[in-house]
Amino acid sequence: MSGAADMRTITFIRHGFTAGNLSNRYVGRRTDEELSEKGIILLQENSARDMYPQADAVFCGTMARCRQTASILYPEQTAVPIAGLTEMDFGDFEGKNFSELDGNPDFQAYIDSGGTTRFPGGEDRAAFIDRTMAAWKKFLDAFLKTAPAELAVSVIVNSGTLMAVASETASPKRDYFDWHLSPGGGKKFFLMGDEKLTYIKDI
Repeated sequence: MSGAADMRTITFIRHGFTAGNLSNRYVGRRTDEELSEKGIILLQENSARDMYPQADAVFCGTMARCRQTASILYPEQTAVPIAGLTEMDFGDFEGKNFSELDGNPDFQAYIDSGGTTRFPGGEDRAAFIDRTMAAWKKFLDAFLKTAPAELAVSVIVNSGTLMAVASETASPKRDYFDWHLSPGGGKKFFLMGDEKLTYIKDI
């Protein structure tokens, strides 16, 4: 593709706080939790001070917290869900926090592995990345066929989604957890013609 395609930008924005996030719980694919009151207020405050960029098109993950965040940040636009983009399946750890898992041998094994082993009853990092990248590639294959050369896009996702996509496709190369987003935070990229991402800045 020509260099003009490199002018497309994608800003990934993590959904706002849920009750589970505020309690430092694993909130994954199994819990379709909506935003907490605090999460809604923080997004509104961030939006009021123009933290989030304008977007020609808005997309989101399929979970309620992503769709709800998109409606708050971009009320004049209809966010289009990207099929297959959901958070990791945390299995037996779902809904639990670190203090509740302290002393659990499976949890300790996960920590000792650097976060790569399979969650009991859930996914491991490699399987999650494969699933996420398959959904992301399917979206891009359709999107790049019709998107104008210069386009600003916002995508509201779970943090795990960005970590999976960016660790596989973004430059400069960073570790999976280095791409983590706090609720309401975001990272902006150029979308290159080869479907790779080039990091621009945090928002």
